[in-house]
Amino acid sequence: MPISTHYDEALGIMEMRFEGRIGARELDAAVNAALSLARTTGARRLLADCAGLENGPSVADLYYLSAKVAAEGPDTWKDAIIRPKHSEAARDVVFWESTSLNRGLDVQVFPDRAQALAWLLA
Repeated sequence: MPISTHYDEALGIMEMRFEGRIGARELDAAVNAALSLARTTGARRLLADCAGLENGPSVADLYYLSAKVAAEGPDTWKDAIIRPKHSEAARDVVFWESTSLNRGLDVQVFPDRAQALAWLLA
């Protein structure tokens, strides 16, 4: 499965893992799953592990989905993203970070899990 989502009760965070190639529908479903999980658990922090992501949806799709998270997500949302190893996917993640920040979301990209978790849990 290219995207998995779960709640880590010990850390009190949602975690999503992205692998391979994903399309707009898959990412939309993952965003919906994260928003639903945030509502049911009360979680406001998300760790998005994109290290294995090869490429994703278009810039237009990312722009739309950041608007969706800003409109439908919790008032406070903190999203730590582990940078993909593939350069094309890394560009997409940096765009996601930028468009999300422009919408008032607290998003930051990190080179590894340790740094992402340290910021997320601070």
